[in-house]
Amino acid sequence: MEWLNQRQPKKIIMWALTYDCNASCEYCYLKDYVKPHKELNKTDCFKIAEKIVENENWRPQAIWLTGGEPTILSFLPELVRYFQQNGIQCVINTNGIIDDVKLDSLLNSEPKGLVVSIDAVSHKNGKFETLLFI
Repeated sequence: MEWLNQRQPKKIIMWALTYDCNASCEYCYLKDYVKPHKELNKTDCFKIAEKIVENENWRPQAIWLTGGEPTILSFLPELVRYFQQNGIQCVINTNGIIDDVKLDSLLNSEPKGLVVSIDAVSHKNGKFETLLFI
């Protein structure tokens, strides 16, 4: 991700698309938050995405889509493709729990990167926790 090494200031948006997840990790920071009564649907997300793309004053160089677990959203590949086609680098933050069909669809949308957490039992405290992000 060479754009991260540029010396100029970066505009990066971190967008938690959902509070839902396909795992129940006891150490997850989201468990401490109250879930909204209603999450954004595909139409709402694309309205926000259009505003992000169209606004030249605060248009980011990159957007990191996270959650919860963003790969559970059926429209994620379409959203990634939209940002990529409009010149905004799109990175997905995921726990890596995804079926092969969804993975193929996501990779075909050509995200700039995937950040995958690797979780394991720590030898220091014997607890299951995220030890590494790739």
